Amino acid sequence: MPTPEIVDCHTHTFFSDGEGTFEENVRAALAAGCTTLASTDHLTLPHDMDPDCECSVPETDLQEHRESFVRVQERLAAGEFGEAGKRLELVYGFEADWYEGCEENIAKWRGDAVFLLGSIHFIDGMAIDYAKEMDIWDSWGADTVWRTYVDRWCTACFSAADFDSMAHPDLVKLFSNSGYAPNIPLEPLWDRMAEAARESRVHVELSTAGLRKPCDDFYPTAGLLERFYHAGVPLTVGSDGHTPGTICYEIERAYDFARKAGYRSIDAPTADGSWRTIEL
Repeated sequence: MPTPEIVDCHTHTFFSDGEGTFEENVRAALAAGCTTLASTDHLTLPHDMDPDCECSVPETDLQEHRESFVRVQERLAAGEFGEAGKRLELVYGFEADWYEGCEENIAKWRGDAVFLLGSIHFIDGMAIDYAKEMDIWDSWGADTVWRTYVDRWCTACFSAADFDSMAHPDLVKLFSNSGYAPNIPLEPLWDRMAEAARESRVHVELSTAGLRKPCDDFYPTAGLLERFYHAGVPLTVGSDGHTPGTICYEIERAYDFARKAGYRSIDAPTADGSWRTIEL
């Protein structure tokens, strides 16, 4: 069986909480044989959620962010990165947090981004995936955090923000191997997530980021991915790379993981906002 082409639909630059430039990420993608690279920096957050602009693109930098992306896109088309560069499709997108009332902000800040990843990193203003701020885990307990996360995640699927794909669906499991495992059965929650994704007709992301995290697992885990498959939910695949060295991280391994769950294809966004299908 021929090796499927490599795509990475979730990456970050120094404009948000990553380290690399657009050019550095492109060069890393080309070295990995990538054919689609979606740039998805964290979209601007309200001041009370990110007061020091530590994790999202500041509103004042949005224009520079777009211009920097376009410059690299034009250089690719002009052949400055070689023939392989001409074959790499660079997609302008954002990862946007869902929170109450986010839709107006997302519409205002996304500009002409053609690809929008939805995610939930905060519950009632408290971070769920930041080891330096474990307040919600210590005060609410893992069971309540999980239930609330899934409630919000399912709501986000139907958001008027119109997310194209839901990033790292079970991000909430990040600290499950670090003393914060839930005691409740997760299968009913997974069933709810699969139903919400199916009914809202949103893609979900298979992310390799969890392999680099304390949970040491793909997002989503096998049981949840199988439910997405049986519900007919289409996949995008991404590394959530925050450094050039993690661009395209373990994408082929993710393809194998998707096949085991039943998937025979994934989808990738294009620069004009349409989709293309890649057979596995």
